Amino acid sequence: MKRLRLKVVLLISCIFSSILIINLSGCSGKLPFLSKTEKSMLFSDGYDKANVTIEKVKISDGNTGKSFETEDQEMIRSLFDELDTQKLSFRDGSLASGWSYSIDCTCKGISGQFSYTLDSGFVGYDGYSGKLITGFYVADDYDSIYKTLQNFYNELSTST
Repeated sequence: MKRLRLKVVLLISCIFSSILIINLSGCSGKLPFLSKTEKSMLFSDGYDKANVTIEKVKISDGNTGKSFETEDQEMIRSLFDELDTQKLSFRDGSLASGWSYSIDCTCKGISGQFSYTLDSGFVGYDGYSGKLITGFYVADDYDSIYKTLQNFYNELSTST
């Protein structure tokens, strides 16, 4: 009888552990260790540019904690025109001990949001249902992306 109870408890533990892993693995519905990892990609590949219209962007400064957001399509388009051609490369773990800038994006017709954090990569949250390549993707030209995000942040901070 005790052996049967032990087997049932172990089975239930395995089921709950599996559910927990799936829930914590991100919003793409794929387990991170089962998804294909790209060695390098363009920034635009990370969030599936061809099928996404970004409606709102919030940029946060990791040093000050201040954030600014915009729904101005011209500003958003200008930002992503600069970011989309940047190359990112996969790393096995984060190289960053902190972060400088992060952008959170809300997309038309897609639930949830996605975020890109320099130099960590993309992540979906709040039930993001769009395609997203997640993992630790670092900028091949860190300074260029940093400058682009810094300029965008400064532009928003002076316009509000």
